[in-house]
Amino acid sequence: MSTLREIIRKVIIEDQVLLDLGVTPDGVYMGDVDTPLERPLVILRWGSQVDTSDATPLQLRNLSIHIQDDLKDYARIDSIISRIRTLFDEFPRQIYDGGLIYGIIWTTDSEDLINPLGGSRSALFAFPLAILRHTNYLIMTSGS
Repeated sequence: MSTLREIIRKVIIEDQVLLDLGVTPDGVYMGDVDTPLERPLVILRWGSQVDTSDATPLQLRNLSIHIQDDLKDYARIDSIISRIRTLFDEFPRQIYDGGLIYGIIWTTDSEDLINPLGGSRSALFAFPLAILRHTNYLIMTSGS
């Protein structure tokens, strides 16, 4: 059985529309690794659990998805964000190794941003400027 993180990543990397937009498995990551060269780059940043009332078994988990692309325009990033939102809006209830995923709720999108370092932590000037945006969700589950 898959983890919550693996299921969410799989939804993104196996979608044909996202593949057609240039999103590849090598360009989608969820761990602390040096920034890959793939563009567009999709980073799954998992946040903390959100406290819910003791009266409900539901747990909420923050997920921020950062999309970074070469310095062009934001059209591809906007298309990727739109497609991810559609996928998550249509996401069916699903069992994972920690419980049940009840649904995924969109909360907000960022404004257009520019990363002056291009996302590289290892070499300050290894990459040109990059553009990015992020989109945020709450994932409702019955487990951790």
